[in-house]
Amino acid sequence: MAGIFIFLALWMWACLSLFWGSTYHLQTNFHRLTVHLVPLDTDPDSFLVPPMVNMAQMQNSLPVETPHFTYIIRQAGDYPNGLEDVEREVLGQQCWAAVVINANATTAWRNALENGDSSYSPNGAIGIYFQSARFYQVVLLYIQQTVS
Repeated sequence: MAGIFIFLALWMWACLSLFWGSTYHLQTNFHRLTVHLVPLDTDPDSFLVPPMVNMAQMQNSLPVETPHFTYIIRQAGDYPNGLEDVEREVLGQQCWAAVVINANATTAWRNALENGDSSYSPNGAIGIYFQSARFYQVVLLYIQQTVS
């Protein structure tokens, strides 16, 4: 009976060593983590899309040695079902996170300014989607802290 416990303890430590070893160079491989930037706001005079695209391109131009995510700039046409398609990509592990500039974000902002709508809230202009069930160390310590 004692032999079984010793075997299980050794097996557990072997598995945990492999698991902890997999995080050894975690930050040096950040450039391999992709975040989709999805501009669903198709207004040609959008005030959100150009700065977000510039930010993504600036992050992508950083050297590999600098910890950063790789942003993939998508087109609104790639998402005929809107947010449902974005959620499907994140849940299907096609990316680690998605930053979505929501449809009509610019129009809603302009309408609020022109009509004096005090109930307008800019919190709904951009959405961030990630799957918290993926590798917890990456999600909680890096993606949630950096993207949010």
